[in-house]
Amino acid sequence: GFALSVVVSVVASCYIAADFPGLARFLRSLCGKKIYVSALKVKDIFVNSIFKFIKGYAILMLMTFAELLAGLLILRIKYAPLLAALIALIDILPVLGTGTVLVPWAVFELFIANSGLGAGLLILYAFITLIRNFAEPKIIGRQMGVNPLFTLIFMFIGAKLSGIAGMIILPIVFIVVVKYYKAEMENEKGSF
Repeated sequence: GFALSVVVSVVASCYIAADFPGLARFLRSLCGKKIYVSALKVKDIFVNSIFKFIKGYAILMLMTFAELLAGLLILRIKYAPLLAALIALIDILPVLGTGTVLVPWAVFELFIANSGLGAGLLILYAFITLIRNFAEPKIIGRQMGVNPLFTLIFMFIGAKLSGIAGMIILPIVFIVVVKYYKAEMENEKGSF
């Protein structure tokens, strides 16, 4: 099944690349001008939203890096900039987060009787988590042009419906629908 999917994908990609303008004309003739124009608007909104979504998460990653760097420097950890960068990269990956590194590290430090460092790492983790939970909906919402409360609600619903993938996909779908609706309302106002 996987091999067949790969072969069909490669062949379809070749056909699309060979005659993209012809394919676009064919699709336009099938669905009509109004649906085709609407589909192009949705595609443009989606692509624009994806780039803004990536920008929002890049801001969050830099913010997490700065928090980690400050915390690790306060705790006098060797190679703090390198560790902060690595933990920030892990944090941005789905399912993983700063806790994936900081919590086991803190438990290990507590286990070997280095309670100052262990407690410091747990406090750093709690601080980063608290800031992230407040900042993420606001930053992502601002980048997308949607109220942070709605972004938070749709992230929560998406997480409940299908985990991390839903937490990423549902807010984007919501934003595309809202922006498309706003664009259509603007067009209607302009036509009066």
